Amino acid sequence: MSDSILELFLASTVHELKNHLGGITDSVESLGESVQGCDQIDLIKSQLQVIALKLNQVLLNYINNKKGYQLHLEEVFVEDFIEDLLQRHQLSAQIHRIKLQCKTESTDLVLYCDKNLISNVVDTAVFNALSTDASEIFVEVKKQKPYIAVHIEDNGPGFPEDLIAKPLEEIRPTQLKENKTGLGLFFATQIAQAHENCSHAGKLELSNHRTLNGACVSLYLP
Repeated sequence: MSDSILELFLASTVHELKNHLGGITDSVESLGESVQGCDQIDLIKSQLQVIALKLNQVLLNYINNKKGYQLHLEEVFVEDFIEDLLQRHQLSAQIHRIKLQCKTESTDLVLYCDKNLISNVVDTAVFNALSTDASEIFVEVKKQKPYIAVHIEDNGPGFPEDLIAKPLEEIRPTQLKENKTGLGLFFATQIAQAHENCSHAGKLELSNHRTLNGACVSLYLP
């Protein structure tokens, strides 16, 4: 793995860790509401805030100094990819009382991609869905020539219309400091566009009301 692709992988991984840290912080906040006057909980909250700040600084330093990168491409069987996805998120879904389902139109579908980076993109989309008021999350992988599409959708409130109307390519680092969703989209869009095959580049699209009438993140890989 080249230094530049390693930097992108580490940056997107840091962003994913920030998402999980946010979930832990929310849990601590809820615990603090039921246990009043506990100095230890206040200390944990303070420490989590410091960690989140440091992670954010790492991400912003990457954004401000990012360079081109090369992918580590490999064949990834979609059936295995989905099984791994369910193993990573099923427990969180159960804790949040969310129904998580995955489907592929064919067991022999194969992605040709950087598995680690694409996993980060899909994991971030699933985590964001887990953080909404959704009760269902549906991940579907299917052929949509000249792409293989990965749709991650939920039945939550959906994306704001102004976010859907704005082309993802227009996202700029200067807009991301206070926008966790925008930061995730920034990395996901870079990763998708870096995947090219036969003059087609990967892309990321946002929509509402696809199947479950909530938000949908669609990743297209050539």
